[in-house]
Amino acid sequence: MVEYFSNIKDILKGAQFRSLNPVFGDLIANWDDIVGKKFAGKTELLDITNKGPKTFLVVQVVSSPLVQELQFFKRNILKKIKEKYNLDVFDILIKVGTNKKEIPADLMQNEVLESFDERPTQEALEEIFLDDTVIEQIKSSVAKQKTLTEAQRQKMFDVIINDLKTQEWMKQKGFPVCEKCGRVMTRKTFGTENICHICKKL
Repeated sequence: MVEYFSNIKDILKGAQFRSLNPVFGDLIANWDDIVGKKFAGKTELLDITNKGPKTFLVVQVVSSPLVQELQFFKRNILKKIKEKYNLDVFDILIKVGTNKKEIPADLMQNEVLESFDERPTQEALEEIFLDDTVIEQIKSSVAKQKTLTEAQRQKMFDVIINDLKTQEWMKQKGFPVCEKCGRVMTRKTFGTENICHICKKL
């Protein structure tokens, strides 16, 4: 049996965003590319929320000095989101993660990253088959999302299945996999162990 995420909650968040707006999931998946090398791995998109007609991003940074830096770059980030995803975001709300280790200054200045940008076609995903047990676990988890309509739950299920197939396709293509949690990684520091940015912060 192929190993997938050990915790379905890891992908429910992205799937729930996508069920409301497909762009939301894309923002989560491509956040490091959106903010660029300066903030990649040092910021995390925690939430996308609407207050009336306005959309806000809630972003966590690994240290207080990064709050001010990110403030200066907010306009460029929002412009990039508008141009690439056609999504109008009113503002980025920034918070400091108190439970995460600060990244050493020398690593922040000397990162050499490998990027893995290939993505599967729909035809390629149709050739990926998931274990029946995994599918049943996902159905059970999605069924518990009582705040969603039946149509939204079905859409969430479809998104999760697509995500898992994409993960498996990436593994088959040789994408690096985190040695701690098993997540497929699209970026890593050249020559280092395969540890995803989430596990590095824990």
